[in-house]
Amino acid sequence: MNTIFRNILLWFIAVLAQMPAYAQQPVFVKDSLDVYMQRVLKTWNLPGIAICIVKDGKVVVSKGYGVKEIGKTDPVDNQTLFQIASNSKAFTGLSLSCLDVEKRLTLDDKVQKHIPYFKMFDEYAAKNATLRDLLCHRLGLETFQGDFLHWGSNLSRKELITHIKNLEPVYPFRYKYGYCNVAFLTAGEVIPAVTDTTWDDFVKARFFQSFKNDQKHYALVGFNEG
Repeated sequence: MNTIFRNILLWFIAVLAQMPAYAQQPVFVKDSLDVYMQRVLKTWNLPGIAICIVKDGKVVVSKGYGVKEIGKTDPVDNQTLFQIASNSKAFTGLSLSCLDVEKRLTLDDKVQKHIPYFKMFDEYAAKNATLRDLLCHRLGLETFQGDFLHWGSNLSRKELITHIKNLEPVYPFRYKYGYCNVAFLTAGEVIPAVTDTTWDDFVKARFFQSFKNDQKHYALVGFNEG
């Protein structure tokens, strides 16, 4: 999904969530919202989109618009799967923040404390880069630098991290923001370094599975002292 459109849509949904009068009127779903979403599909030339509006912890709207694929008629609904894209970064940041609160790490830990094989073209940056630096996109790399070198490859996460040392920074360390996907990949690999599970299972258990028995989940996920 186009990044600009995604940001606009998220802003729109956030505004709706603050408007109780609208959330309580079914006519809004049948009138204004539908009109707006159909206009969005046309403006951005999108085949389909799904939205969800949550107010006071309850879902007040959950529906789809358009079709799953251009040229076909299978409609998008509230169960259609979409790629999550960089929204996964929010889960990585939240995961590390949770581990910080739980004193399993601190965001100011050096990256090499948890990932010894983390190297950079700039040796000083490699030795001093913190988890916070990874999450703030301030390693000195330019936005998207190196992102497409391994696009579609079957390299492991560790192999991708070890290749960071081949990227010559465009800016000095911590001098300028540069959107860096591999930095978040590196941050995600801190999770298995300090817990008993992978990034995938940690995120699944902490944020997506049922928490009917919180103590059981917290005992099983991320608290192995061994």
